[in-house]
Amino acid sequence: MRVFVCSGKHCSKCSAKTRKMLDAMKGVSMVEVGCQKICDGPVLGLAIDDRLQWFARVDSEKSRRALVTLITDGELKKPLKKRRVPKRSGKRRD
Repeated sequence: MRVFVCSGKHCSKCSAKTRKMLDAMKGVSMVEVGCQKICDGPVLGLAIDDRLQWFARVDSEKSRRALVTLITDGELKKPLKKRRVPKRSGKRRD
């Protein structure tokens, strides 16, 4: 699974724990992309049902646990569901 990680100024300084967690997971490749213009803490993108979904503020412990659940089981839990950014759904800026 590919996880798109925003490398913008605001996202990169907040997401050290998230990046470490993703590095430790097997079968996950991180792809750094430019700023997605939805910065509100770390921003990650994942393909869910063949559509790219973006999540903002993925810096809390609950949201990181929900991210692991999404990657391993495919289940979108509430802490991550409420961080989804619908206006960027299916889009990617480089």
